Amino acid sequence: MSDRDEMSYADEVLEKSEVVYFLKQEGADNIDVVGGETTCDVTFDYDGVWYVLEDLSLEDFEVMSNIKDMIDMYDDTGTACCGAAYDSDHRRCHHCKEAF
Repeated sequence: MSDRDEMSYADEVLEKSEVVYFLKQEGADNIDVVGGETTCDVTFDYDGVWYVLEDLSLEDFEVMSNIKDMIDMYDDTGTACCGAAYDSDHRRCHHCKEAF
């Protein structure tokens, strides 16, 4: 392969359709994926809980094997220790209710 051939390949991008397919296969509903080529914002409903995941990167998406991986990423970035959203979820555990 020549140097010119190697340079003609496009960089890998995060395809919105792949994220939607992955979430549908895992049983998520109300899926919306918005963003650019390198990151995207993902919203979905799973098991009665609404999730909003901001700035999902291709590298993070490639290592996800199931929806729990995506939920764990959400829990690390936007929720209390019990997984409840700080601003709107009334199902917070005792510790998070006190902190809130």
